[in-house]
Amino acid sequence: MVIVTDTSSNDAEGNELVFNQSTLFIRGMGGFGGERGSSGEINKPPDREPDAIQDQQTLPQQALIYR
Repeated sequence: MVIVTDTSSNDAEGNELVFNQSTLFIRGMGGFGGERGSSGEINKPPDREPDAIQDQQTLPQQALIYR
């Protein structure tokens, strides 16, 4: 199933300032008829160490900002 959402943002006079369009692709949904087809292979991560690891320290006050 594909869901397309259009959103317009207007100023006080009604003039369009911004137009946004987003698309969602939802696997396994639909039911609109026809053959679904076979599922692809399951995406499994490789059995090895990661190529890189990135650590980032959060700010001490971050919990206060985002609560």
